[in-house]
This record gives sequence, C-alpha cells and structure tokens, in this order.
Amino acid sequence: MNRITNTFPQVLQARRIAVSNAERRLASLDAALNTIGVTLWQTDDRLRLIDSMGMVVAESYRGRPMSEFYRDVYGLSTVASQPVHAHEDALKGQSVTLHCTHMNQQFLMMIEPRRDAGGRIVGTVGLSLRLSQPGEAA
Repeated sequence: MNRITNTFPQVLQARRIAVSNAERRLASLDAALNTIGVTLWQTDDRLRLIDSMGMVVAESYRGRPMSEFYRDVYGLSTVASQPVHAHEDALKGQSVTLHCTHMNQQFLMMIEPRRDAGGRIVGTVGLSLRLSQPGEAA
C-alpha cells in the first residue's frame, strides 16, 4: 500500500509534465501552420466546428456551425457559400477540392468525410492552404 501511495504523486506529476510538453508542441505546430498559411479543422455531422489549427478559425467558433464562420469572417451567405456546400457534400461521402479567393488571396480547400472506426460518416475534416500572399496577383 505504501508503494502505491508513494507512486501516485509521481505518476500524477509525470502526467502533468507530459500534458504541458504536448501543449507546447501543439502551440508550436499551430504557429508553424499559421506561418505557412495552412488551416486544419474538423466538424461533427451537423457541421459544427469541433477543432482547428493554423490560420483564421477563431476559438469562439468552436461548437458553432461552419456557416456562421464563413458568414462572419468571409461575408459569405449560406446560400452562396461554396465552402458550406463543400462541407455538405463531404457529409454525403464526397471528397471536395475547391479554390477560393478572400481579400485578394487565393486558397485551396480540401474537405473530406470524417468516418468512425465502423466507416460511418461522423463529420468532415478540412485543410485550407493559402496559395498567395496579400497583394500578390491572384
């Protein structure tokens, strides 16, 4: 019993250190993705943002529909939004690639169905790559 009692605080401390190191690595990865113009994200099956890394997607949109993000950040209506339709198509099992322009910057977006271990579609996963810098010819 004494050995278990003495080990538990050590295990707990080692876990805290591991979590802290992982958080630092994730922050570094997020900063690197932002620097090179990449955004990664995933949604649930109702197209609510679950998680993101890299450029643009604000933490305040977590749990909210992607349509709100595209409307608020890019000024795109849901009806006319290519990215929203691409997410809807991914929920139907399609792999979607599209080019978008925002503030004179070109982006390549790839959106795929996100599946569980049984193959059922449970959301989407997306990647956006900035192809041009502000001010470059689009």
